Amino acid sequence: MNRASSVLAALCLVGCAGGGHVSADAACTDLAAAQCARLDACSANLDTARVYGDAETCKARVKLGCLAAAAAPNTAPNTQDVSEFCGQQFPSFSCADVLNNAAQPACTPPPGKLDINGVCLYGRQCASGHCAVPRGLACGNCAPPSMAGDSCAVVPCGAGLFCSKKAQVCAMGGALMGTCDPDNPCGAGLSCQGAMPGMNPGDPFMPGMCVAAGQQAGVPCDPSQAMGPGCDPNAGLYCEASIKRCAKLRASGAGQACGAGYYCTGGAQCVGKPVPVPGCSADTDCNAPAKCQSSSSKCIETCTKASDCKSGLNPKCETGVCAFTNFTCVAPAADGNPCDTAAGPGCLAPARCILGNPSGTAGTCTLPDATQCM
Repeated sequence: MNRASSVLAALCLVGCAGGGHVSADAACTDLAAAQCARLDACSANLDTARVYGDAETCKARVKLGCLAAAAAPNTAPNTQDVSEFCGQQFPSFSCADVLNNAAQPACTPPPGKLDINGVCLYGRQCASGHCAVPRGLACGNCAPPSMAGDSCAVVPCGAGLFCSKKAQVCAMGGALMGTCDPDNPCGAGLSCQGAMPGMNPGDPFMPGMCVAAGQQAGVPCDPSQAMGPGCDPNAGLYCEASIKRCAKLRASGAGQACGAGYYCTGGAQCVGKPVPVPGCSADTDCNAPAKCQSSSSKCIETCTKASDCKSGLNPKCETGVCAFTNFTCVAPAADGNPCDTAAGPGCLAPARCILGNPSGTAGTCTLPDATQCM
């Protein structure tokens, strides 16, 4: 018996006993509980706090998304049975698969009724099993399955893939001992060690190697990851640069500072805003080593690299002058409220920020509704 047949046979044991099927509400309740519990087990009990705020909110929001998918038109009959079986199997999924969002046959519904280019919201509506929904749009079109090498400039990558920032193509996270660089990171639990910038500006990085990230507080780490590994954020850790040891991440709520060493709770985004350059009339008005520039009456600190900048937080060296950024956790907007994909606030899953103008960043947090994609 092949894998697909095995899954279908197991689904019949779940939903066909006595000729009946599990209800969508029961299936989605079970799946949400299993998924939230496994996410926490694989993330040092951080993921539900980070993404949703708490376990009960996680279960409520995952169930909401599950029910919306179960109600989608043009799907195979009784796809809620897949959700029930998925929930039963979820505790056995490896943490690597869970954290890398790998596709799981036990959680893959049968193909839907729509052909290529049919208007959709979920892959389960498509005969191909994949619905390509552009970022910021409420609906998409049935398309061939997402593969490594596909463009992700407009449409996000499918399960188990990430979007490389520079190349804007889908790729798999690097495996243990595999190659990596800042644009092609390693999979969950791994750290990209030894990747180096090219000889000249604009040259590609010389690749590093994926090695095991630090898994316990107190173990040595390298904040630059040049000569040693970093720390695993999924284990609740970051590399404290002052001591070069893994330390526990600290929770930061909405409106509080965030950045290195912190994680935002409750689905909040860590959003950076440039710090205005302060005015001055004398050097004593500036934070040392910045000095008062007479031509602009502004506190200016010169630099050749970011590490030269000492008068503020989160520095960058821009055209020889230091610039600083304040990072703050911005709480997600409520369903139906305004959102912004660049400046925040974001939305609490399963809501998505549906843009008013596809070329802009402002929109409205909108719950999924496949009946609007007809």
